[in-house]
Amino acid sequence: MLQQAMLPQDVYQYLILAGIALLIIEVVILGFSTFFLFFLGVAAIITGGLVFADILTNWIQVIVSLAVITAVSAGLLWQPLKRMQKTQGIKQVATDFDGYEFTCEHAITPNGDSSYAYSGITWKLYSDELIPANSKVKVVKVDVGTWHVKQV
Repeated sequence: MLQQAMLPQDVYQYLILAGIALLIIEVVILGFSTFFLFFLGVAAIITGGLVFADILTNWIQVIVSLAVITAVSAGLLWQPLKRMQKTQGIKQVATDFDGYEFTCEHAITPNGDSSYAYSGITWKLYSDELIPANSKVKVVKVDVGTWHVKQV
């Protein structure tokens, strides 16, 4: 009968550290976008715990444990994690310019032909409707180099 190689004493530490490293890479570097490293990291941490508890005693058990726990965690957590990713909407960031009111000397059109110099920047002005010259307007949305305004 073939003898199976015993595990080194500190293999559980390496498994747990590898699991933590995989979780950090998945969350911090990849932005929790692939999930695969997350499932593998969870499996490595759990397998490290099983090795520490002397439940797993050889390399074949460790490899099978990693595979099974990765598959089970993926099967159980894939849909909830996918839903969690979809629930994040795009948030409009509030700036100091939101709500700023001024009188524009030029007519403002929906296609952004007008501009306004403020705070050292020449802002392109957009509006959903035609606003006549010398009208008081209010900033309702700010994008890079552009203000979306409405008439007050």
